[in-house]
Amino acid sequence: TYRNPEPPIAAINHRINTPPATPETNTAAAITGREPSLTAGGINVAGSRSISPEDMSQVERIAAALNKAGCDITTGCAKGIDEVFAKFAKKINAQFGPNGDGAFSSSNLAGVKAAEQRGAEVSYYAGGDLTTPLKQRLFNRSSVTATDHPTTLGIFTQEASVGTTNTLKTAANAGKEVFALSTNHRPLPSLGNGHWQAVDGAKGIWKGLHRWIPHT
Repeated sequence: TYRNPEPPIAAINHRINTPPATPETNTAAAITGREPSLTAGGINVAGSRSISPEDMSQVERIAAALNKAGCDITTGCAKGIDEVFAKFAKKINAQFGPNGDGAFSSSNLAGVKAAEQRGAEVSYYAGGDLTTPLKQRLFNRSSVTATDHPTTLGIFTQEASVGTTNTLKTAANAGKEVFALSTNHRPLPSLGNGHWQAVDGAKGIWKGLHRWIPHT
């Protein structure tokens, strides 16, 4: 008799009727409201630019679990969290151009080009053309990343991320489902009128997962 060691997340109000391959894909599927066997749901992912060796395994497993659950992943073009998820992404929003013009030291140029070669859609100049200052392009691009799918996930690792916070705020203001976790267990940033609520049943790589609850 199959006994699911990690039940679907009650706070998301979705039932998973088919036993998942692992508890990790079970949680991933519950986040997007899809069973692992079904055609992909979609999720936007944003996060910090630096990942410690201790956090890398967790982040890679989260990315692999979302991919295994059949999620269409959209992410950005930076090193760090974006870089990990770019390996599975169906779409990448890049603030630089197809020849790398506008890229800088924190850009994941090689990873974006590799994703494009395997068939991922890349939206270049997603934050504006090169007449737009770099800081503004990055901010604009983080807003664009929040619009592709009904669910957005933010992962905070080594430092607070202005771009990630903006992505989550944009998604929340658009009425989308917003989740976040902090690998270093620091408080999550406020997204405005609402609060973070710990997700029931989140354990293992999903430990610390929170859902944004808007106040009405």
